[in-house]
Amino acid sequence: PPETWQTSITVPIWKDKGDVNDCSNYKLLCHTMKIFERVLDAQLRTIIDISPNQCSFVKNCRTIDAARLLMERHHEKRKTIHMAFHNLEKAFDRVPHNLIWLALRQRHVPEAYVSWIKLLYREATSSVRCVCMDTVTKDIQTRRPWTLLYANDVMIASETQHGLEQQVQEWKMRLERFGMKLNIQKTEYLECGDQTDGTIAAGGVQLNKVTQFKYLGSCVNSDCATLQDAKTRVSAAWMKWRQVTGVLCDKKIPLRLKSKVYRSVVRPVALYGTECWPTTKKHEQALHMMEMKMLRWTLGLTRLDHVMNEEVRKTPKVVPITEKMRELRLRWYGHVLRSNDTLMAETALELNVEGCRPRGRPFTRWLDRLKDNTRLAKVTCRDAADRTKWKNRCKQADSTQVGKM
Repeated sequence: PPETWQTSITVPIWKDKGDVNDCSNYKLLCHTMKIFERVLDAQLRTIIDISPNQCSFVKNCRTIDAARLLMERHHEKRKTIHMAFHNLEKAFDRVPHNLIWLALRQRHVPEAYVSWIKLLYREATSSVRCVCMDTVTKDIQTRRPWTLLYANDVMIASETQHGLEQQVQEWKMRLERFGMKLNIQKTEYLECGDQTDGTIAAGGVQLNKVTQFKYLGSCVNSDCATLQDAKTRVSAAWMKWRQVTGVLCDKKIPLRLKSKVYRSVVRPVALYGTECWPTTKKHEQALHMMEMKMLRWTLGLTRLDHVMNEEVRKTPKVVPITEKMRELRLRWYGHVLRSNDTLMAETALELNVEGCRPRGRPFTRWLDRLKDNTRLAKVTCRDAADRTKWKNRCKQADSTQVGKM
């Protein structure tokens, strides 16, 4: 390829966590050979079959959904589950090139494609990101969804603390054998259920034991509660709202455009990951209060104006955010029902944990919310095969709400 294609510009962007002066807390590589990479990527996806535990850069597959369902299934039966969140040190920079060629050939990639991929690395001033986790660790991955891979972020779960410690040590040794290194400082241990003393070790180093971990944008708690995650989503939505406040609060901007900006830019941030929340009134209240404040400020209204919430929604024609949560939950569930058996979320849904639910008032489960939503939308599992019907039923209640405004 031309020499200009072989030059990469590294753009340092702080991850908004850790020490600003630490180079490991920066990310983003901008490569000028993007078009060539996209063509190769499209061809490789038609040839290579990766492990079902792999969720990174896989269509219609998300890691956090399966993790939440795995935790809820055990929390329901009062079973403890131990989880370790791995992070590789400079994962994209430490992968040996020989390992990349080996991984491609083991997956029966034609030698012509291997030669073309080598062009990406020949005399290049920066490395193209490439992760060979699937090839390196395929034989030590446990069943789904107990091992979840997302690029250099790996989640390993076990029902015993000792079993998890053995797996972490095995992963550490396997990665080092192939020239990669586990970042012990960023690898954390979370115990979901009744808390015990002590933590696990990797290479003689005690891992940091936490009660809360932010995994792929969602907060995972040791008590399986999701209220903190709702508060995090509210904070993230306010940050996004402030970025577009110049449009939303400008009196010269048409109200129709403001409504579209809010629905397409701000609200999706607040709803990220809510498909698997066992929502309660506290969840809905936190998001409802956030939305009403945003809409009132957008319209230039205060409480002293004594305008009812229904009238506030009527002007920009915005469906209540709680209704959108219901719609997203049903759409996600319909997608899972229509998918094949290899989808990670479907495996988590069908997971059977031995034991009985404890006495007393049971906590709200995700399945309880789903049953309420399907009853309201008047759909059954058999209706999921008809995508159009399922989609229209999911939006039916929302359309009714808009019609009343």
